[in-house]
Amino acid sequence: MILVPECPTRVNDKFILDESINCTIPQFSISHPLIQGLPNSIDTRYQASFYKKIAIDIVTESVFDYPYPYVSEKTLRPIACKRMFIIMGPKNILKLLHDKGFETFSDFLDESYDDISCPMERFRKIIQTTKEFIRRPLDDIKDYYIQNQKRFDHNFQVLSNIRSQELIALELRMKKMEL
Repeated sequence: MILVPECPTRVNDKFILDESINCTIPQFSISHPLIQGLPNSIDTRYQASFYKKIAIDIVTESVFDYPYPYVSEKTLRPIACKRMFIIMGPKNILKLLHDKGFETFSDFLDESYDDISCPMERFRKIIQTTKEFIRRPLDDIKDYYIQNQKRFDHNFQVLSNIRSQELIALELRMKKMEL
């Protein structure tokens, strides 16, 4: 997750041991127009206010070297907050999200890491993808969010309806087992 603070963080300031890390406070804001309203309003209740300043969420899933994809609330958080994400998780986690109806960002991010079986190679590819994102001009990132509002809204709607969809799918499987 990339966070652009408006003021110095009290917690992280203690970790700066020397001058090798540039801790200059950024002089710009990347507040996003897609997230509006108050954090606790019924329309935006899933969208924490600090997410207004985040361009991408680097999700570190509970499992990484796992034989099958596994999605937790960590992956669902950026979807609920209408943000792009890169997932440090098991192979095919993005494929699982696609199967559930979510749209990811392969037109903006290199998501080929999802196909890599070797955990170390997948980890390296995720790092490379993250570095490529960080090097993008801020205006390109802002433009992408604005141009893809429908995609972020779509993912939010899929997430909002996932419980009922999963229950319907379970009922269908149960009916097939009865036959």
